[in-house]
Amino acid sequence: MRAAYLTDVEKIGTWLQDAEAKIQDRTLPPQTLIQFIQQLEGELIDMKDKLAQMTRTGNEISQHTESNEERALIQSTILSFTEQMQQIEMKLNERKKEVTGCDDAWKHFLSLHAEVMKWVSEKRTFLSEPYDSNNLSDLRVKLNSYTNAVKTCTHSRPAV
Repeated sequence: MRAAYLTDVEKIGTWLQDAEAKIQDRTLPPQTLIQFIQQLEGELIDMKDKLAQMTRTGNEISQHTESNEERALIQSTILSFTEQMQQIEMKLNERKKEVTGCDDAWKHFLSLHAEVMKWVSEKRTFLSEPYDSNNLSDLRVKLNSYTNAVKTCTHSRPAV
């Protein structure tokens, strides 16, 4: 019974630390973070069940032990893990709300970025074309093309 209790303590403690680290990680893109949140939500249910089992086992051990120190340690572990589990659940819900709004902004940013990169590519191609000319009409056509390219620099801004 003690071995099962200690195994549950170790598993829950490790999961709580890993979950906290994933929730606090601010370096991940929103899509990856959403996947982590969904994964943690699924694991949270299992960990709550494991915590309930650990609590039952711990209470059973506490009732049969003669050591007040062991009884106090078991009760403090149960209390600590219960509080940490509640905090993880709250932080997970808060982070989920943050990321949901952030995801839309991220998609919008990526869309704008793609438009800008397409525009840059078009202008690089245009500028890389040679402009050798032998007559005045060819130079006027090229000048008109450059004028139009400059206008796109100042007039074709993506809607934000």
